[in-house]
Amino acid sequence: MNRSDVTNARLAIGHQWGLGRGLSLSEMARALRLSSGDAVRDIERGHQPVSGPVSALIELYLSGVKPP
Repeated sequence: MNRSDVTNARLAIGHQWGLGRGLSLSEMARALRLSSGDAVRDIERGHQPVSGPVSALIELYLSGVKPP
């Protein structure tokens, strides 16, 4: 998974969860249990690599799993 995949997933997951919009950076950070929206922004800008756990969670969310 690369940085553009993360951006596309963030936008798709919000719609998938019935929000009618993509997730904000801070919403995505909470769903991924990251420290802040800045962490997601850093991934999307390519300043931080996409870790295996983040990639796995995103794939689960895209498959229909919702966070607790």
